[in-house]
Amino acid sequence: MGYSFNELVALAYKSQDSRVDEWFLMSSPLKPTILVLAYMLIAVRIGPSLMKNRAPYNLKSTLRVYNIFQMIYNSCLFIVIWNEMQVIRSLRNDDCKIERTDERLLECLSIGWLYLINKMVDLLDTIFMILRKKNEQISFLHVYHHSIMIFLSWFGIKYMGGNFHVHIQMN
Repeated sequence: MGYSFNELVALAYKSQDSRVDEWFLMSSPLKPTILVLAYMLIAVRIGPSLMKNRAPYNLKSTLRVYNIFQMIYNSCLFIVIWNEMQVIRSLRNDDCKIERTDERLLECLSIGWLYLINKMVDLLDTIFMILRKKNEQISFLHVYHHSIMIFLSWFGIKYMGGNFHVHIQMN
């Protein structure tokens, strides 16, 4: 059986997790939408036009710091998600239930939110490409991927609750 559009909207509205409303960018889909639209505009139009008559920037030190930060941040996220996945793997031996307290579910949402923050930091990849005049690396797929990951992450945290970490691990 299918759902009508209005039924899907009503279902989504009922399933949203209000515990995250106070978190950065989580109160409304308008906030990540504005962020992504600004990113797309900068990546495709504003950035390249501002750099058109300028020499490329030398960002070796900046990129080194950025990459070290990304390695540490992503490693920490991986470890936290890996430990949480062990609970899910234990389903093979148990009665197919994952019992979590509300506090534990909120921790899982926090992991998802940290992932969302990381996806926003990832937008700097494109900014660095623009500043280094590496525009040939900014493909439709590159911009689409960075944009859609923010929307999917936001949606997962807002509407999928504490089960969002499973989908992060699959990405």
